[in-house]
Amino acid sequence: MKLILENWKKYLKEYEYEDEEYEDDEDGEKGLAFGKLGKHVWPKDAIDPDPEKEKELNTKLEKMLRDALSDHFVGMELEKDPIDAIKDLIDRNLYPEVFRRYTQGEVYRGIYVSRAWMRETFGDDPEFEKLYKESDPMAEIEYSTKISLSKGRLASSWTTSMDRAMEFSKSPSHFHRSGISLILVADAAHKENYFIDLEPFYDYKFGNAFAFEEEVLGVGDTIIKKAMWKEPA
Repeated sequence: MKLILENWKKYLKEYEYEDEEYEDDEDGEKGLAFGKLGKHVWPKDAIDPDPEKEKELNTKLEKMLRDALSDHFVGMELEKDPIDAIKDLIDRNLYPEVFRRYTQGEVYRGIYVSRAWMRETFGDDPEFEKLYKESDPMAEIEYSTKISLSKGRLASSWTTSMDRAMEFSKSPSHFHRSGISLILVADAAHKENYFIDLEPFYDYKFGNAFAFEEEVLGVGDTIIKKAMWKEPA
């Protein structure tokens, strides 16, 4: 009997994500009642489907997360509700094979920025300005600072692959070469950084085509440890 009860409790912990409301800000306003997931996560969307698992219908929460992630993979911004729901699932250690935090190693963000952005982000620091002027065509410096998100954004895209970051840092147009190819390097283990591992989502139809990006999602501002950039030729 004891073993049966223990197995039942384990089942509830792993598979039941109960409806609830909770306070999520300083004003005491109620957060979204995210709902629950089923026994399996997106069984009908799996690349390698299981006929038995496919009998289970997606819950309202699953549909919300699937739609939000599908939109993200094609370039749309993630909103607060899906981000909070994923973080909550991670914090509760529910479905850890799908929802997990990335906490080890370096991650990279490749972006093509203007000189004005570089000055605004780094130019107030005399040490950085000195290194910037004295650097080789491809600069690389150890530099710890907080990189804030653009207004209205809640997350940023990073990758575990330096090669992918290099690709993302290139100019989007052959006719636009006045900007700077910049790669930011962050430590995923830094206590102030929060990265969501997107690799598990590549096992589903809505994410599989983007596996080459090797993406992790940076939630909130990020503390970097290094900056690398290349001036336009």
